Amino acid sequence: LKFYYSGTRFAEVDRSRKIRVGLSGLMHSTPQGTAVVVQPREGLRASHAGEEILLPGKVGGEKVRSYRVVRHGDDLAVWAVSSADRVKVEGRLGRTVTWNTDPAPGRSRFTVSPASGADRTYRGELDVTLGASSVLAVNRLLLQDYLRSVVSSEVPSSWTDAALRAQSVAARSYALLAQEN
Repeated sequence: LKFYYSGTRFAEVDRSRKIRVGLSGLMHSTPQGTAVVVQPREGLRASHAGEEILLPGKVGGEKVRSYRVVRHGDDLAVWAVSSADRVKVEGRLGRTVTWNTDPAPGRSRFTVSPASGADRTYRGELDVTLGASSVLAVNRLLLQDYLRSVVSSEVPSSWTDAALRAQSVAARSYALLAQEN
């Protein structure tokens, strides 16, 4: 580490430390409005202001293919969509809808559909929040889960152990610094 990052100071970080990471490229233009599309998966839950939103498994007699969090004026609404139909599950939800599959930190996963391509699964929880003119998607997850994902996507595993450790320190430092700003 001294070679790659001279002057680095070391400090302990609580293993239960969560961070927030903005997710981009998730906004879809749908008939209901600008939306983030969340894929159904086992244990998927949505909540607003601490209250669970009952998510239907079927719409129009067919299995739900996706859920949409849609900006509806100054509020959010959740829609369920199948190949047969779509239905508003709940509306007037205010500022944030949270998605997860497990309340335990580190065990929750959610899958979203980016506007530009293949579905992507993330660790942690998803907060969909009202933005100035659209919706914002923020991943809340354990710092260690973030590092597990980001380091492996930034550097090849063929790098030396020392280089991988240095990259982990850099990623952790950046993530913690970004949370302070």
